[in-house]
Parts: sequence; structure tokens; C-alpha cells
Amino acid sequence: STNATINMTDSDITTKTVAPIEANTSAGNNNTITFTGTCKLDSVAEVYKTAPVRGYDAKVGNKVYKTFGNALSNATAGATVELLQNVTDGWRNITKSVTIDGKGYTLSSNNGSDSDKHTFVIKENATEVTFKNMDIVQKRRGFLFRTDIATTLTLEKVDIDATQAPTSTEQALFYLQGKDVTTNLICNQVTVDMDATTAGTDENSAVICTGKAESKNVNITLTKCNFNTEG
Repeated sequence: STNATINMTDSDITTKTVAPIEANTSAGNNNTITFTGTCKLDSVAEVYKTAPVRGYDAKVGNKVYKTFGNALSNATAGATVELLQNVTDGWRNITKSVTIDGKGYTLSSNNGSDSDKHTFVIKENATEVTFKNMDIVQKRRGFLFRTDIATTLTLEKVDIDATQAPTSTEQALFYLQGKDVTTNLICNQVTVDMDATTAGTDENSAVICTGKAESKNVNITLTKCNFNTEG
């Protein structure tokens, strides 16, 4: 169908091996799924782990989105974006406070024609940003996270693989800056694999860089973290 709208109200769907709902997102199709009331999609164990809604990257509240970028753009301040499958995405400006819950999936940055842009730039009104429960694969040239404002960036139960990133003089995973502001980085159960031979040799290529003279105050808290930069 070219346009399909599925509304679930106070409904439960339980399956063991197949997807209870599959929304074809090929060219020309405009399919949306909304959940209202008390709804449950349960595919054996973790609700979204076996992709009960195929073809959608993420959900915010009861609404699912075809792309991670659309989910992030449409999320209101303080909302949680949940991944529904492994996602490959480009660079993103994060302009509002938001939590991104990977639900055990992998979020990979692409290495396309705009790969000189930093993957996540935290700016404007994004005073609290959290990434949790995911693997992140960094394939881009540039910083993985760059802060431009006073913010608290939290990572919880996140594994970062930066061994596939191209050689760059700006290869820090966390670049914490912002003139005359206080920036907080909180990492809890975060692992990092980074190839020192491709990370460049200047001060912008550390795992964490505090932004030189532009940063007023930077507070870094690491709990049960493992940073491996061999190479």
C-alpha cells in the first residue's frame, strides 16, 4: 500500500519468531504506526530487540519514525528516543535536551561525502544529553561528540569502537568546549577502542579533549570505564 496508518489501542501482540507488524518503507510508501492506551508488542524477550516493527529506526513515545534523524528532530525537550534496530546515520546537531536509548542496538556514523563534520554537535538548548545501552561505531573524520554550550553529557553502558575512523588531526571522541561555560562529562560503564595510529598526533586527538582555552570549567566523571588506545 502507498499509504497505511495503523492505530493500536489497548492491544497486545505476542509472537515468537516473526514480526507482528511489518511496514514497507520502500519508495512511494508513507506508513505510520501509532500506539495509544495500553499497548504491548512482545517478541519473546525484550520488546524491540527482535524488531517487531520492521523498517523503522526509532520511536519517541508512542510514535515510530523511519529514520533516526526524524525521530531526533521531532523529539521534544526531555524526551527519549529509542532505537528499534541497528542504525547508520550521518552527522547531527543536538539542539535540545534528550536521551537516546539504544536498547542494545548499534548506532554507526557513516563515512560519506560529509565525513569531515563531527558526528554529534551539542548546542543551543541541549543542556542535558544522554546516550545509553548501545554500541557506537565511529567511522567519520572529526570528533564523535563536540559540546558548544554549558551542558551535561552522560554516557551509560556504551561501547565505542573508533578503530574504523580515518586518520585525522581532529579525532578526539569527546571535545568539550564552550567559552566561559561549565561542561560536565559523565561516563558510567563505557568502553572505548581507539587506534592511536590513525588518531593523529596533536592535542585534539585524545580520547577526551577539553577544548583548549575556550572551556571555562570542565568536570569529568568516569565510573567503571575502560579506554583502550593501543595501535
